[in-house]
Amino acid sequence: MPLLGSLALGATLFAGGGLPDAEAPAPVGLELAWEASLECPSAEWVRERVGAYLRRSDFAGEFAFVAHVVPRGGVFELELRARVGDWEERHQLRSHDCAELAETAAALVAITIDPLAGALPVEPPRAPVEALAPVPIQRPRTRSVVREEPAAPVASPAPRADAIEAPAPAPEPARVASEEEARTPPALQLLVIAEGGLAVGVFPELAPTVHGGLGVAARRPGARLGLDLTLAGGATLAGRFRDPEAAAAERGGDLLAWDLRVRPCLVPRWGRVDLRACLALGAGQMRGTGVGVRDPLLGTQPWLWSAAELGLAVALHPRLALTLDAGAGANLLRPEFRLQDPSASYVVPVAAGRARLGLELRMF
Repeated sequence: MPLLGSLALGATLFAGGGLPDAEAPAPVGLELAWEASLECPSAEWVRERVGAYLRRSDFAGEFAFVAHVVPRGGVFELELRARVGDWEERHQLRSHDCAELAETAAALVAITIDPLAGALPVEPPRAPVEALAPVPIQRPRTRSVVREEPAAPVASPAPRADAIEAPAPAPEPARVASEEEARTPPALQLLVIAEGGLAVGVFPELAPTVHGGLGVAARRPGARLGLDLTLAGGATLAGRFRDPEAAAAERGGDLLAWDLRVRPCLVPRWGRVDLRACLALGAGQMRGTGVGVRDPLLGTQPWLWSAAELGLAVALHPRLALTLDAGAGANLLRPEFRLQDPSASYVVPVAAGRARLGLELRMF
């Protein structure tokens, strides 16, 4: 971000609520790595500023921040990486004043943790301790030199920025991030799912479905591809078939089915959106009860199906996502229900399709 953009951002942060309390303690448990040259405020000063914005010191959460400040071309460049759960954001700022840059970084960290940080007017920050270069002082060698050549008082010149030896540059942020990600093992999450939808090709009519289950997601932080494995159980409701030749059209059967489904998925990720390509295999039982007959009977038959599905999940929160899935497949084991009259019978068709809308709770 250019200097004008960073200054505009700082103006936005401080104009609404002023500057936070300078004496607030640093938040306990905050993961904040601050790497900067000697001209810049210390990491402890930045932590105190974050605590002042948050107005509390007992914060704990899944937030991690890494900041690198590098002097380059007469200005200071800051790269701030913020990781919130599985999300990662990057900010790049530039300024001639490293203290101002550190103040803006503290405000960004605080607002990432709590968007309402710094909403009330408070006291200005405590000035950070800066590393000053020694000012050269000319001392007379002898008294005779001073008496013979009195020198007019001249103000000592301020040391130039290019005269101060710059510290060794910090490691490149991209390389550090890649090395950290390579050492980080895949993160596992427990999934709790609840879904409702419609099925076609199971009963003669479009039938509602309800399912719930558990799953495991393997997702490396920063990676674009993950794996999901879910096991869900549910029911397909409101099935019926009737004899078209019956006078009152009330002779036939009522149907109900339940199944257990296992589904592995490949999950490409783009920000808050996860796409899913899945193969599903389900097994269960279908039950039919006679309707409009003298002695109605209850019959059950096994049911087996498979399907290829595509879906997406949109993260509403780091721990909650809205899911949408649809797929088509085949009934591998097809239940059949018949009355004594062959005109009143039903056989599950070969092709079937499903669509579901649900919520996914992501734990751990």
